[in-house]
Amino acid sequence: MRLGRLISGGTKGPGLFFILPCIDTFHIVDLRVLSFDVPAQEILSRDSVTVSVEAVIYFRINNPVISVTNVNDAQFSTKLLAQTTLRNVLGTRTLSEMLSERDNIANVSFDKFNLTRNKNKINLILILITFYND
Repeated sequence: MRLGRLISGGTKGPGLFFILPCIDTFHIVDLRVLSFDVPAQEILSRDSVTVSVEAVIYFRINNPVISVTNVNDAQFSTKLLAQTTLRNVLGTRTLSEMLSERDNIANVSFDKFNLTRNKNKINLILILITFYND
């Protein structure tokens, strides 16, 4: 980026490039599959039972230009959106539904996440959910 605007030519691959240190900035974007742990959350189920939920989210950034220009911190916003989506999906289920339909809950969360996140070209790959009943 030069003076806050994207330089014509877009992204660059590996190698040496000329950068003016005073006016140019560069961002390194990891295009590999990344993962993060969603910290344990206390969620109130539909039948008023408190359940502690942890999850592991695997995702990949498909378009580095959009992830740098549209969002300040793509990984942090992805983490917050995953927590919110998971909480919203689990809040509509009873405890027995949560325990018996864990794969279905992960699939519904996966679909809702990808619908809201598709504009920034960050794709979810896998959600692993763990329940702990207090």
